[in-house]
Amino acid sequence: MASSPSFSLVFLATAALLLTGHATARNLEESYDLCQNADFKVLCRNTIQGTSDPNAAVEMSINNLITKTENVKKVDVRVSKQPKMSACSSNYDSAINNLKKALESVKQKDQQALMTALSHVVEDYSTCDDMVADGQLKSPLGSSNQDMIQMVSNILAFATMIKF
Repeated sequence: MASSPSFSLVFLATAALLLTGHATARNLEESYDLCQNADFKVLCRNTIQGTSDPNAAVEMSINNLITKTENVKKVDVRVSKQPKMSACSSNYDSAINNLKKALESVKQKDQQALMTALSHVVEDYSTCDDMVADGQLKSPLGSSNQDMIQMVSNILAFATMIKF
């Protein structure tokens, strides 16, 4: 019987340590700031709204970016009376398609396809600005394009955190 109390104490101590360790790990995970290494921290925090799950952050950010791109495209259609501006509309369509491919890549756990799709999105936004610059016109969408490129930069940072 003398060994029974010591076994119980060891068992109790081990269980307490395991539970404490699990709770600490969970608290660390919940408090982990995905935006700490993002290039655009304020934009990052406004976009992911405190989530600590990189998968959720990528999906939330991509969906937010699809909506923003659709809204910018609507503005583009209104200002497309300038000859070079109408070309941006097809770039926004391409960006939306690439963002949808990126979402699908997350679901298929294909990090290379995700990174490739996001890189194409940056090209889509940049190409619009380049086409306008070739015509010596000032793009009224330039700041929107830069904001969207910054969002993609943050998404790329989240994507490197996903465990595929």
